[in-house]
Amino acid sequence: MLEGKKTYIIAAMILLSVFVERGLGIDVPGIEISDNWGLVVMNALGLGTPA
Repeated sequence: MLEGKKTYIIAAMILLSVFVERGLGIDVPGIEISDNWGLVVMNALGLGTPA
């Protein structure tokens, strides 16, 4: 059913959580976005690697 699309769903969920936490300023319980949120976005898009 979701063959090959699970990775994109997870990436979208990460991007949405960063947008809600940092963009809108709404605190989402259970999600902690560090001060370096740009790295989180890059990792969700597959463009960065953790240092």
